[in-house]
Amino acid sequence: MRGFVGFRYDAFTSFFHDAKVRDNPVASQEERELIPGPATNPFTYQRHVYDARPEDCAAFATNLRKMAGSDAFLLAEVNEGPRSVEVLRDFASEGRFDAGYSVDLPERGPRQDVISDILDRLDDGGGFAWWLSCHDQERHVSSHGDGSARHAKLFAALLCALPGPLLLFQGEELGQPQAKLTREDLHDPFDKMYWPDPMGRDGSRAPMAWDSTLPHAGFSTVKPWLPMAHPEDGGAQQQAGSPDSVLSFYQQALALRRKLGVADGKITLSTSPDDTILARIELEIGRMSAAINMGSDEWQHDMGGAKLLLSSAALPSNDHLPPWSAAWFMEPPGDPSD
Repeated sequence: MRGFVGFRYDAFTSFFHDAKVRDNPVASQEERELIPGPATNPFTYQRHVYDARPEDCAAFATNLRKMAGSDAFLLAEVNEGPRSVEVLRDFASEGRFDAGYSVDLPERGPRQDVISDILDRLDDGGGFAWWLSCHDQERHVSSHGDGSARHAKLFAALLCALPGPLLLFQGEELGQPQAKLTREDLHDPFDKMYWPDPMGRDGSRAPMAWDSTLPHAGFSTVKPWLPMAHPEDGGAQQQAGSPDSVLSFYQQALALRRKLGVADGKITLSTSPDDTILARIELEIGRMSAAINMGSDEWQHDMGGAKLLLSSAALPSNDHLPPWSAAWFMEPPGDPSD
């Protein structure tokens, strides 16, 4: 038994509701763009001021911390739309939870302007857990990429460069894409209700591919409850033996992240072209740069003699980032660049 180190609280902002059970007001167009859920769902058309009471929930987090003790890691899901980050700051504070997570990054997209907005709203507050895929969201390698191993490695480099806690979803480390399901394949009542807009959540819940040489990819000896989606590099068994696989890249990125202390770093974003991200992370041992190119053209950027630490694809040089590739660099001591 490996035991456990903490608890995740699902939809924690909805633990309390209005005592009078009043109806929510209608959300503005601007607010609807930040409220999680499909356009066909009535949930996205409401300002959730009565069916969710985040202030009461944040106060209740103090009681949960006392019950769990100081050593347990407590994580909360924050469903608060336009105020997600601000509410999260109240949860992830002294004597309450260690961290919280919202849907901002996976729903709005892993872009520089989105990350910048989150950081600005955090206002140097900690406890924001970064993630891109989960059981409620389409797998990011398919929703924000083309489902390929190349795109999976890029997103791994981006995610692992962000200071703070990380959340990884099963199969993400294999580059497992979203399963393409018909309505007859679905089990989730939510999916059936809103099919085909959106295509639903069951596609991200398909079983993991353990061994691509076995029937049903080694997940079971009988047909599983959902059709499977096979990663480009094969199942876990195939990827474990390949140094160029998505799994191996995740292992490299996570090991380097821990070695450098990236989780405890301080991040700033620099101006960069569209479809790119240039992040600089202040570490105890120096300053690391993470350059992410999600565009269709090569990105030429002067790295000023920085040392290459990690790259998701082969680079012509440190100053040339091919399309859909990412790299980490350690900047020379005393580098004055912004």
